[in-house]
Amino acid sequence: MRPLGQADAGAVYGLAAGNPQYYRACPPPASLESIRRDLAALPPGKGEADKCYAGFWEQGCLVAVLDRVRGYPRAGELWIGFFMVDKSWQAQGLGTELIQAACRRWAAGGWRHIGLACAAGNRQGLRFWQKTAFSPRGKKSKKKGTGRWCCAKSCRAGDRKGAGQLESFFTCPICGQKMEVDGGASRCPQGHSFDRARSGYWNLLPPGGKHSRQPGDSKEMVRARWEFLQQGHYEPLARAAARKMMEQLPRGGAVLDAGCGEGYYDQALWQLALEQGKPLELAGMDISKFAVDRAARRLPQASWCVGSLYHMPVAAGRCQGVMNLFAPHSPAEFGRVLQSNGVLVVAAPGKNHLWELKARLYDCPYPNPEQLPEMPGFALEGREGLTYQMELDGGQLWSLF
Repeated sequence: MRPLGQADAGAVYGLAAGNPQYYRACPPPASLESIRRDLAALPPGKGEADKCYAGFWEQGCLVAVLDRVRGYPRAGELWIGFFMVDKSWQAQGLGTELIQAACRRWAAGGWRHIGLACAAGNRQGLRFWQKTAFSPRGKKSKKKGTGRWCCAKSCRAGDRKGAGQLESFFTCPICGQKMEVDGGASRCPQGHSFDRARSGYWNLLPPGGKHSRQPGDSKEMVRARWEFLQQGHYEPLARAAARKMMEQLPRGGAVLDAGCGEGYYDQALWQLALEQGKPLELAGMDISKFAVDRAARRLPQASWCVGSLYHMPVAAGRCQGVMNLFAPHSPAEFGRVLQSNGVLVVAAPGKNHLWELKARLYDCPYPNPEQLPEMPGFALEGREGLTYQMELDGGQLWSLF
C-alpha cells in the first residue's frame, strides 16, 4: 500500500473503468480527468495533510483504492470518500479484509467514528458496507430521483467489532446465547454456526422446529402476494402502521417485525424513520424462507431470519418495538423480547375486511370478529380503524387469494 498521486491517475482510471456496474448506480462514468480531480479533491476546510488517497498493489498491479479524510465532517472523525476493488479481485474477500484492517489501524490510532456515503441505487455497495459493520444512519436527497445513504461505524482499539465482527441481532436458536457475525457466518460461544444466504438472511429454524418440509407460505404464494402488494393496494395500511410505531418511539430504537412476510410493511417503517431522522435498528422474521428471501432483497439494511414466532431467536429485552401485522400472535414471546414499556403494534382484519369479495365467493359470507386478538401481559393504549376501497381486476384478485 502507498499513497497515490497524479502519476497514478492512469492506473486508477483502468481500475475504475473495469467497474461499469458501480457507475451505473453512481453516474457519470469515470474519465481520466475526473480521476485527476478526485486525487486532489478536498472537502471544505481540509488541507492536503488530512487526505490520503491510497492504492493497494499486488505484483505491480493496482487491486484497490481507498480515499480517506481525517477530521471530517467533524473533528475526531474519519471519512471514506471512495473505495473500489478491481473487478477481477471482487467476491474473494479482499475488500472486506482491507476495510477491516484499515478500521483496526484507525481504531488503534484513536479514531472512534468512521463515516461514508453510498449511492441509494448501489444495493451491492450497501450490502458490502453493512457486512463490514457499517450501519445506515440516514438518507439525504439533493433532488428528486437521486440520493445517498450515509453510513457510519464506531470502533475501539482492541474491540472485536472494530475488527469486522459485530453482534448479531439474533441469538442462537439452539442454546439461546448471543451470536457474532464474521463475514458470511454467525456463531455463538458454544460453536453453533449458521451461514448467511446469498440474499442476506439467516435460517435460524432448527430442524426440530419444522412441521413440514418447507414451513410457511410456499414460493408460489409468496410470489402472488408480492405481486399484489407491489400494486400499492395496502400502502395506506403500511403508512398507518409505520406512523403508529414511530409515534411511540420518539427517539427511534430496535424494532422486530414478527411475521414479516416479504418485508412490505418494513419498507414503509424504514422510510418514515429516515424522513423523521430517527435511528432505527430493524429486524424481521418469518417461518417462510421464500418470504424472508424477498424481504432481505427488498431491504438489505435490516436484519432478517427464518424462525418461529413461538420460539424467537431474539434476546430478552432486545427490542423497543414489535410489529405483528396480519401474522400469528405469540404474546408471551412478544413480551419477552420487548423492553419494559415496549411497544407492540398489531394489525388484524376488520369486521368487513374484503367483504365485497367474500360476498361473491361464498353463499353465506360472515364478518370477521370485531374484538382484537387477546394479548396477555399487554395493556391496550389505543386502537385505530382503517377503511378504504380498492378496485381490483381479475389478475389482482387471483394474486390476493
